[in-house]
Amino acid sequence: MLASKTLRHLVLLVILPLLFCSCGPKVLVTIQKKYPTTDYRQNIEVLGLGDNIPENSEKIGEIKVGDTGVSINCGYDVGIRKAKEEARKMGGNIIKLADHKTPDILSSCHRMLFVVLRQEDVEEVLVEEGYVDSDNEVTTVKIPGKALIYIFRLHGDYAETEFDLYLEDNLLCRVSDNFKTSVYVSKLGHLDLWTEVEYVVKVKIDIEADKEYFLQCDVLYNGDFPQAVLKLIDRQEGKQIYDSLNTDGE
Repeated sequence: MLASKTLRHLVLLVILPLLFCSCGPKVLVTIQKKYPTTDYRQNIEVLGLGDNIPENSEKIGEIKVGDTGVSINCGYDVGIRKAKEEARKMGGNIIKLADHKTPDILSSCHRMLFVVLRQEDVEEVLVEEGYVDSDNEVTTVKIPGKALIYIFRLHGDYAETEFDLYLEDNLLCRVSDNFKTSVYVSKLGHLDLWTEVEYVVKVKIDIEADKEYFLQCDVLYNGDFPQAVLKLIDRQEGKQIYDSLNTDGE
């Protein structure tokens, strides 16, 4: 009986760490040159496999996102988010996808290799002052005369932190971890999307009728406390992330 209990305890000691610590993808970081951490409000640009590396950029490292062998939360969007987080820590402002293996019989995870770049002369645009010209989102929505805003937040740190999102004085939705929704709006013009987590964060949006917009939300640590981040992104990237985001927890 004693031997049986001891065996069960040993099994639990092996299994429990796997259950609680190995759900996400494995991330390996190689740093060639370290810079100060990139401002949490500044966008990290994502370049695809077919995109060229900017001539005036410097390679400062690599990030490999893979499978631990028991990973379950390892989709494309999660890999991008992890790579952005690590690139920000090492002072990068661009990540370039260098290799991408999609799920197959060997692994259910997206396995990706990123080159981390730093571009010194890139214009520093912080999300509170962000602006997207509506000419970049030329699509027709289903309700004539209204605009459609796609709102999403990937699974990440500070999952317990939720916040209300407003367009001017109108409440659009409550944003939680691993969340997406779409909202039709009839108010047009140069307006403020905003929220408040410790302090107010705003992003400018130029809303025109019959067009779509994509807003990515996040919660990051700003050095003192968790802080909401709002970022308008172009339709191609936004639609790819929005469509791939599984909010059912499967």
